Amino acid sequence: MRITSRRIFECHVKEGLDEETRKAYRAACRGLPFYAHHKDGQYCVLHFPDESKEGAFRDALSTKLEREDHNFSGLYFPRDTPEFKGRKFHTEVRFIGATFRGQADFSGAIFYGNSNFSDALFNGEKTLFREALFAGDATFANTRFRGDITDFQGAKFGGHTRFLGTRFEATETSFWGAKFGGNEVSFDGSEFSGDKVWFTEAKFGSKFTTFLNARFDSSSTNFSDTIFHSERTSFALATLGRAPKKDGFGGMIDFAYARFGGMSIAFANAHFSGDSVWFNHAVFSSREGTLFREAQFDGKDTVFSNVLFGSECADFSSAKFTSESTEFTETEFRDATFESATFQHGADFTEAEFAPDNKTDFRRATFAGEVYFREARFNGYTDFYRANFLDAAKFIGDEKKPQVFAPNGQVSFTRARIEKPDLFLFDTVRLRPSWFVGVDARKFDFTAVEWYGLLRNSPEGSLHDEIERVREKEKGRSTYSLLAQACQRLAANAEDNRDYPTANEFHYWSMDALRQGKPVSALAAWRLIWWYWILSGYGERQIRALGWLTAILVGFAALYMWLQPWGAEETPKIGVLNLAWESIVYSLGVMTRLANDIPNNATPLEESLIILEGVLGPFQIALFALALRRRFMR
Repeated sequence: MRITSRRIFECHVKEGLDEETRKAYRAACRGLPFYAHHKDGQYCVLHFPDESKEGAFRDALSTKLEREDHNFSGLYFPRDTPEFKGRKFHTEVRFIGATFRGQADFSGAIFYGNSNFSDALFNGEKTLFREALFAGDATFANTRFRGDITDFQGAKFGGHTRFLGTRFEATETSFWGAKFGGNEVSFDGSEFSGDKVWFTEAKFGSKFTTFLNARFDSSSTNFSDTIFHSERTSFALATLGRAPKKDGFGGMIDFAYARFGGMSIAFANAHFSGDSVWFNHAVFSSREGTLFREAQFDGKDTVFSNVLFGSECADFSSAKFTSESTEFTETEFRDATFESATFQHGADFTEAEFAPDNKTDFRRATFAGEVYFREARFNGYTDFYRANFLDAAKFIGDEKKPQVFAPNGQVSFTRARIEKPDLFLFDTVRLRPSWFVGVDARKFDFTAVEWYGLLRNSPEGSLHDEIERVREKEKGRSTYSLLAQACQRLAANAEDNRDYPTANEFHYWSMDALRQGKPVSALAAWRLIWWYWILSGYGERQIRALGWLTAILVGFAALYMWLQPWGAEETPKIGVLNLAWESIVYSLGVMTRLANDIPNNATPLEESLIILEGVLGPFQIALFALALRRRFMR
């Protein structure tokens, strides 16, 4: 039975409140009479939790609005609320703990002061804040939005905006085109569990924007064309995406064409799950970097295609990509780290461009599936130290642009674990042997590869350049021996693939690195390796060997022409040309051990020359034969 007497009473306000909160909520109905009982409580008309009060409630609400009394704490709105559409609130507004049973329509409303909707429950079919303006602080802490639509499309927030622990349970939640200013925008701990969430074309211009521990459990979460210009933007520890259902569809996370600016951007420890995660065409331009550190990508597809990381650093260290497909195609990195990142399935970096001036870090990264770097561009220092390649890896260039790795760049595969070396492919690229120091490249697949400075038609380069690069990279370790070992392995690879010219040159560089690595080796005539180099180029320079052989022949012939060790008394007077020819023939006979024994009347000098040529000649002939054999092997 309803009672309408005006006796003094204390409104029960709402079930489940502590006394302190209940006392605070009573300020919203101060001076109102007792309206009716509900369960064991006495209520005013504003707080009475029943839809039957509609007429009396409208009268009381109108009176309250006329007085510009905007304290609606704990109120129970039984049906739709058209009163608030387009309304201007010049004073502070409190809807703390309010319950909206019907459609709550704040479309076009202007809140000049602070507004607080904390602990409110929007239970109607639609909750509309479309084109609303919040000039002061707006707080929706622990607010719940149910029904079919929660619409903040085009809303503007000018002060502190806090959706702390807010639960968006409506089928569709839209912040499409919303604009956030002020010092802070926080969705920390919020949960989006409806079917679709839209932040498309929203603009975050506040100093701080945070979605810490937020959870997006919707089938579609869309941040496409969103602009983040906050100094610091953070999705740290957020969970984005719904776990795949039995039908195989888990949801979509869409940041396509989103733009992130400001001081820093953080998705550290964020968890992306569901069907698809899209960041294609997004732009990250924060000054301190973009953090995806320890983020986890569990969707079927993770797409970072055509993304621009203009930030100081794009940090994916320790990130886990368990998606069936992970794409970074045509993405630009200014400075990128994937240190200790894990790619559980395939990864595609086709036409990605890395670090024009800085470092690309894949140290200790694990590629469990095939990884493609087709026409990628590594322009700075690229480090694959201790990286794990458990399946195929393909670095493929183009005939017009074979420079997958920049000629002035630095690359390291030191101690990389190559599980299937025969599937480790370099196709139509230009390489340096110094980049393969510390890794066994004997089984790698080098197809249409050009080595800087190695062959006559190769791009410009030299062994000296490689030595300096190894010295710079290894910081004091055994530069020469490390490079020599790398060249030996590359020579073995080329020889196994019957690329003998390349094998011969790698053998030469390997030996020359060892020679130069010896103290004062450049002038160390007492070392055999020095003579091996000077006389035949380690058996790889047949022209040099032939030149020395000719020099020995002609040099000794000149001496014989002067000394005539075969005996002047037996020699008729002949012309100079005939004497020269006879000297050459005699020198050739000594060199080939076909000449007669040393003449009995030879002087000690003549005997010494004959013996010396008899030693040097056959030795140089052997070196020349070895060089010819390697030159025309098979």
